[in-house]
Amino acid sequence: MNPNYIEFNALANSDDGSCATPVIYGCTIDYALNYNAFSKFR
Repeated sequence: MNPNYIEFNALANSDDGSCATPVIYGCTIDYALNYNAFSKFR
């Protein structure tokens, strides 16, 4: 149970191993200073 994954659920009471997609912060606008092609969030 790791909040650094998109699938994280704070209400879960057991780890079923479903957390597979890491949270990657950055901007998805290619001309922004903090642009990250792998970003999942803006």
